[in-house]
Amino acid sequence: MKGISLVKAGGPENLKYDDVPYPKLGDGQVMIEVYATALNGADLLQRAGKYPQPPGASEILGLEVAGIVHEVAEGVTKYKKGDRVMALLDGGGYAQYAAAPEGFVMPMPKNLSFAEAAGIPEVFLTAYLELVMLGGLSKGQSVLIHAGARTAAIQVAKQIGAKIFTTAGSQEKLDFAKELGAHVLINYKEQDFAEVVKKETAGPEIKAIPGGPKPAPGVNVILDLVGASHFAANLQCLTVEGKLLLVGVPSGVKAEIDLASCLGKRLQIIGSTMRARPRQSKETIVADFTSFAGDKFSTGEMKPIIDKQFKLSECKDAHEYMEAKKNKGKIVLIVKEQ
Repeated sequence: MKGISLVKAGGPENLKYDDVPYPKLGDGQVMIEVYATALNGADLLQRAGKYPQPPGASEILGLEVAGIVHEVAEGVTKYKKGDRVMALLDGGGYAQYAAAPEGFVMPMPKNLSFAEAAGIPEVFLTAYLELVMLGGLSKGQSVLIHAGARTAAIQVAKQIGAKIFTTAGSQEKLDFAKELGAHVLINYKEQDFAEVVKKETAGPEIKAIPGGPKPAPGVNVILDLVGASHFAANLQCLTVEGKLLLVGVPSGVKAEIDLASCLGKRLQIIGSTMRARPRQSKETIVADFTSFAGDKFSTGEMKPIIDKQFKLSECKDAHEYMEAKKNKGKIVLIVKEQ
């Protein structure tokens, strides 16, 4: 089968459209004929040799796909050949076929194309895991969302009924965030986001955690995919018993920490990844998110944001486009035309 091989760790020029090994179908797995896959930051890191895949995962890049069930292994009960599905993967998405545990697979929403569906699993599951399962974000609380999973996280937070703060480096991205449901827009290149958050949350409208302490300026939850450069300001932005969810560190891995602030406000700093989680954990996330999403993608209440599409053979160009930070949504690779 055709797919993308990595000649050696390094730049996008090392991505080659080539013959690649057909995946093995393990017990309880679903073989998917891939119509579309999407890029993620982890793909760029793995390509550069900075993110080794988990034990047993395919060496082929790609953490999410949409397509049609080609074959099911013994023990699979939810899906059959011909079903239209989308799936989270441990790897292997940049190819014509990919295998995934049944618990990583979700029915493809009605009214969506394969390209649109391919842009759902990784980013929406990450947003749901961080904000809901780990962050405990609830209606009336507030959240600050930085970069990365912004488009999905804003939509998840909107469904919850939270007040949404978000940062971006351009007015175009902020305007788009407003369209998705963000309430307070902050250009981090021109404004001190910590000062904006503290000013906006200084009034009585901020909601306390049920049974918790008296409200104080700051947000309840922060989703950060930036890292060191935002760390100190993030701590200033949190209210009492607030949670900082750290999901990415492209700006650096070392930062000073104000321990007095952590103690005084009883803050929680939670490091989190998706790919390295054990299978059972990811299956729980997929099941919970599937229930949360319901038919919201089919009705348009939530939607995957697709910025640009490339053919699988144009993978190098897609990686270069993503590294240039030109996208405001998902970048999709078309593997098979509908």
